[in-house]
Amino acid sequence: MQDKNIDRKKGVLNSLIRTSFAPKIIEFSSSGLCNRKCVFCPRSSSEYKHTNSHIEASAINKIAHELADYPNDYFFLFSGFSEPLISKDLEEWIGILRSKHKNSRIEINTNTDLLNKRRVHKLIDSGLSAFICSIYDSEERAQEVEQLFKECGLTKDKYELRRRFLKKDLDGEEALKEFGITLSNRGGTMDKAAYSIQSLREPLINECYYPFYTLFMDYNGDYLICPHDWGKNSILGNVDRDHIIKDIWQGDKMEKFRKSLLVADRTCSASCAVCDVEGTMMGGNEVEEWKQWTELKKH
Repeated sequence: MQDKNIDRKKGVLNSLIRTSFAPKIIEFSSSGLCNRKCVFCPRSSSEYKHTNSHIEASAINKIAHELADYPNDYFFLFSGFSEPLISKDLEEWIGILRSKHKNSRIEINTNTDLLNKRRVHKLIDSGLSAFICSIYDSEERAQEVEQLFKECGLTKDKYELRRRFLKKDLDGEEALKEFGITLSNRGGTMDKAAYSIQSLREPLINECYYPFYTLFMDYNGDYLICPHDWGKNSILGNVDRDHIIKDIWQGDKMEKFRKSLLVADRTCSASCAVCDVEGTMMGGNEVEEWKQWTELKKH
């Protein structure tokens, strides 16, 4: 059973209006912090480095302006390796993106611990499209969060509750079908986590489509090949010195990764070589878009 969020995200991607080959999902890891240390996360390791640093508004502003030259709809996602609500400037960042991208989708993935009525209203007013909520504690907590959204006047298209506390051994296959989480070794960084998932000894012989539809930016402005690269081994560039489309998305490094991963060669990076993510649950349509784009470049 796969996480139902995959089908939801596919639907979002397919609904985006496009005029050129550009990233569809632009994911931000808003800081070096999280208020939890979930067992299935690299942060549960005693060796994980937590950093009290956050994205700069200037970085978001630069990205928003650069992407505005390519009249596409985008799916902006605040998630990554952190809890977005820790960052006090989250509303400002969302407002910057919304001002330049009226029809794009902007979401946050949150554990809801820091959520309250004031924050809900501020985020919606800034231009947030939806809250995607991972509930790790209990059904009681899920109902509390839903009641909070109702009291704030949010309709169900503005939030989704993912009951991450359900377990297959207790709740059966339905737990995975409805609210399951797809566990991975996070690019080979789960060896020492509380719930250890070992790095692969040999690279997985499987295609991977992530670089065809997703671009990931860390809190320090580094562009990474993939949101699974918790080891941050495959840095494509940095927002301060590189253009998001010309230098990163259409750059030589990204093209090298695409060509390798499309023929199931995961030796192209240290993270890909030990990653256990299947890699083709999404992105098939975007692979075809890339092929068309590469053909057009030849002429």
